[in-house]
Amino acid sequence: MKEILNMAEFLLIQEHWLFNFEIHKLNAIDDNIRGCGKAVDDRNPIPPVQKPRGYGGVGILWRKDLDHLVTAISEGNERMQCVIISMENTSILLMSVYLPTKGQSDNYVEFAECISLLGAIIEKYTDHIIIIAGDFNEDLTTDKSSRRKECLLSFVDEFLLETKYTKSTFIHPNGRDNSVIDYIFMRKSVNCKMEKVYRLDTLGTNTSDHIPVVCTIQEKCMAICSKNKESSQFARVKWKSVDIDLYQALVKDRTCDLDPNLTTMLKVDQYISNIHEILTSSAMQCADSHNLRPKRRQKLRCWTPEIKQAIKLNKEAHYMYKMKEDSGTLTQQDVVKRKQSKSHLRSLCRKENAKAQMQQRLEILEAKSEDSALFHRLVRRQRNGPKSNLCELTVNGQKLQGTENIRDGWKDHFNKLAIPTDCEKCDKVYIEHTKHDTDIIKDICISDSTPIQPAETEEISHALGMLNTGKAPDLYGVTVEHLLYAGDPMVTILTMLLNAIFSLALVPNVLKYGAITPVFKKKGSVTDARNYRGITVLPVIGKLLEILIRNRIRKILEPIQNPMQRGFTRNASPLYCALIIEEFIRESLANKDPVYSAYLDARTAFDVVNHNSLLRKLFNAGIEGKLWSIIQDFHTNAVSVVKWEGAVSSPFNIHQGVRQGGILSADLYKLYVNQLLNRLSDSALGAHIGDTVCNAPTCADDLSSISKCSTQLQSLCDIAVDYSRMEKYELQPLKSVIVPVTGKGNKKSVTQLAWTLGDKPMPIVDQTSHIGIVRVDTNKPTAHVDNNILKAQRALYSMMSSGLHGENGLDPETSVHLLRTYVIPILTYGLEIYLPGREDIKSLDTFLKRTLKHILSLPTTTADPAPYILSGVLPIEGIIHLKALSLFGSISRLDDSAIEKRIAIRQLSVKSHKSPSWFITIESVLLKYDLPSPLSILNTPLGKNRWKALTDKQVTRFWTQELQRQAATYSTLRLLSIDGLCLGKIHPILRLGTHARTDINKISTKTKLMTGTYILQSTRAAFNHVPIDPMCLLCKSEEETLHHFLIKCPAMSDVRDPLIVLINECVYSLFACDFSRLEPELQLQVIIDHRSVFRTCSLNDTMELEHLCRTLCYSLHCKRYKVMMTLPSRKRLGL
Repeated sequence: MKEILNMAEFLLIQEHWLFNFEIHKLNAIDDNIRGCGKAVDDRNPIPPVQKPRGYGGVGILWRKDLDHLVTAISEGNERMQCVIISMENTSILLMSVYLPTKGQSDNYVEFAECISLLGAIIEKYTDHIIIIAGDFNEDLTTDKSSRRKECLLSFVDEFLLETKYTKSTFIHPNGRDNSVIDYIFMRKSVNCKMEKVYRLDTLGTNTSDHIPVVCTIQEKCMAICSKNKESSQFARVKWKSVDIDLYQALVKDRTCDLDPNLTTMLKVDQYISNIHEILTSSAMQCADSHNLRPKRRQKLRCWTPEIKQAIKLNKEAHYMYKMKEDSGTLTQQDVVKRKQSKSHLRSLCRKENAKAQMQQRLEILEAKSEDSALFHRLVRRQRNGPKSNLCELTVNGQKLQGTENIRDGWKDHFNKLAIPTDCEKCDKVYIEHTKHDTDIIKDICISDSTPIQPAETEEISHALGMLNTGKAPDLYGVTVEHLLYAGDPMVTILTMLLNAIFSLALVPNVLKYGAITPVFKKKGSVTDARNYRGITVLPVIGKLLEILIRNRIRKILEPIQNPMQRGFTRNASPLYCALIIEEFIRESLANKDPVYSAYLDARTAFDVVNHNSLLRKLFNAGIEGKLWSIIQDFHTNAVSVVKWEGAVSSPFNIHQGVRQGGILSADLYKLYVNQLLNRLSDSALGAHIGDTVCNAPTCADDLSSISKCSTQLQSLCDIAVDYSRMEKYELQPLKSVIVPVTGKGNKKSVTQLAWTLGDKPMPIVDQTSHIGIVRVDTNKPTAHVDNNILKAQRALYSMMSSGLHGENGLDPETSVHLLRTYVIPILTYGLEIYLPGREDIKSLDTFLKRTLKHILSLPTTTADPAPYILSGVLPIEGIIHLKALSLFGSISRLDDSAIEKRIAIRQLSVKSHKSPSWFITIESVLLKYDLPSPLSILNTPLGKNRWKALTDKQVTRFWTQELQRQAATYSTLRLLSIDGLCLGKIHPILRLGTHARTDINKISTKTKLMTGTYILQSTRAAFNHVPIDPMCLLCKSEEETLHHFLIKCPAMSDVRDPLIVLINECVYSLFACDFSRLEPELQLQVIIDHRSVFRTCSLNDTMELEHLCRTLCYSLHCKRYKVMMTLPSRKRLGL
């Protein structure tokens, strides 16, 4: 390794064979080498007394002179080590990986998990230069096909990785077989180029069966990319530090001088500007001035007096070094002193960074019980990667560099979207007619003096409550909090102001300004502007106006909305679309009919809405007079700027589209496409279930068409194309796909069939994603299940930096809470539609059990019921059934005219119990949990809360009994109390009670004792093929059983006896009984899990007893470890 580092800056190693307690040896190789790494036992550290033969592990080494550029990060699992190399204008993420070997079982699941984790890390550090190198244990140069190879190639294609293949890098011990399994991948970037890759096969000191691979990287310094970002236009106000009473008094006093005579638009415009000024200046005056200072980029993450002193000494040592070097009096002592001062400073910085990370986790623990909003904010802060620092952007094929140029590029991109373009195939006659009609409608509405329903103060207060707090300020520096905390006088002012706008039927120009923020779609290249969507932040007062308008137009638009539109609809879920598709496919396959489904994709749908056509549709829908005029004026002379890196671009006008981020946008877009859905349903082509037409289930702009007949499906596509040409938007032929589903009874080939979108052929694919659900040509849920597991793995791994990783992380209760909140919803998304079978449930259950065992610090060999009993999490089948029952309950509460309810009544009335219908499957689920029949629920639906309480109760009761039955069959769980099992609540033993870090380690020890996975000598003797002495190695008096370890071993009496006295006193004060006189088995039960012995006391009353028992187990564990470390290595094993 020393020889390689003499010719290279970084060395990525795999299989260093060090365990967790030995990983520090990577920094002891040489005085001029620094390193970091991970061991195979990082998740569950192996005690030195149980050290086996070394295996696995990864690490990264670098030269000491580069130490100031390198930061080790904790991303990934034990098979990958990551560091960030901070260059002058960019950063490099360097990853050393060692993927699982094939073994006898191919290890595909673990291999795919590692690939998934690598993808999650790349997504988190998407603005970094990515370099991944190591032993991938898969040969990509052969013609052989395998799941592992396809998985790796798919990963390489998805994240645009490139490599240069070499000759064989692995030589089999037999000397004949060889393969290429070691690679260096780099994400394609203009800032960094992979010059050459070659084998270091001339290294004479190499004794490994792998040949080192060397890569030369050329980094282009980009001085044009500014490192110091511009400060925001407005300082964010920390409202917790604001004196609210003073703020209200200032606002009330200053608004008294405003002129309430709002008879012209000019006066209204000036009035709003004055309000903005009063709100922002009053908030700044009442806030802590320290919180309003622009934040400067810190040179160091942490700053303490010790670091300040170390920096001072380091500067002095460096100054003396340079002075003596110039004068020719430099000595070796001066060189050593300079090195030592620098080393001491870096050591302090590393220690303080570690302390800061621990403090952040403590903040998460404290916030969980005190402030839910703060808790989730802290988690997101830890979960998200570093703020993006995009140094290049491609707009219209042109590559732009530099903050100013990129900002102008964003402006050009969004400005182009905001301007209507000429299209040869568009219906120009129709477009001219809409423009002509809009002009006439405008005159009609101007002459209509019918007033808009005035707003009341209660409506304004309710509208304010609907807006989300904690959001970015608008262009005027105003947030929702500015209005909320101003009190009732501000509500009165807003009521008067908005009613004045209603009276004038015009929107002030000050409310038409929006700030567009580009948001990456998390697919494709991060440097391509087309892979971003623009989210517009509109003025807060303008949002209030939009809410009032929406309240007045919804009662007109909702009755005419096509029932197949399920996006952004009250009392409806987007999953209804997926359910209709699923039910039709099941119905058709049961009748041995094929199903052809088209999933159509409109390019930038919200951004290209034709204003004239939209306004004409509003008038035809019944929105007239001043209400129409005010909506029309909202879209006239609207202006946007692009906000990028703390500054804004020059303004540009919006000539088309509805703004993403606007309150009205979703309702207006649904009206815009409503006529298309009416045409499709009126055609009576395509899918029917009974007499119900369901040929185009739609969620906002996600349109699908389904049919048993290929020609009818083509007709439906033609209708969609014709409408797109009328409305001047484009359906993308490459992203709009056909998925044919044929059952066993229909073997007709689809290769002879073809569909077109206009004059271009549509791709026929075997799978696609629709509203987040994977649709395949077999209609099996396996692909969707695998996709959910992949996404859940990435979500899980993204939270490792928050402490969700078992050992040395957050406490189990908080970890389980995070799992419920962020991971399980992703894992189970859409599965209530498929209701997967046994094999898919097994895959999901395996992932969930393994995850629970991991975060509870339990070995993988732990009995399967244990993680569910301890965490209180329902088994995956129960979670899916609860979601399915919730979906059925929401369908039962729909109007009788709703498509979903009509289909439900039809299927339940007509189909037999053998039918594959989703509703028949739900009938069996209801029967399983002893719930009412589905038809009775549809006829007399229960309220949302009552239905949820009933299903939760019944499903929880069923799985509680099932887990109790399973646990009774495991001897290792005999001390785990299951009589009081309450799924949905975590086991009392996992409740921390305090925020002390040591208590988390104590919980880990006790859970192992409770589940029978703590390794004692008697356990070793029973399960080892080598004869092991079961006698206690500490006292040699008898076998080391659990009772001997906790109660009897005389070698640990000095630790045990004081705690037993305290436990005895606690037991006597609570239950008036003598702990020392209990039966040995009862003594064990009290120490391990006292709930089955003392059932009358509340959890709060027994918290002290639990703390003492937890301390006893942990103290004995530490004592045993220390004593055994003094024994010879063979005696530790009892040989």
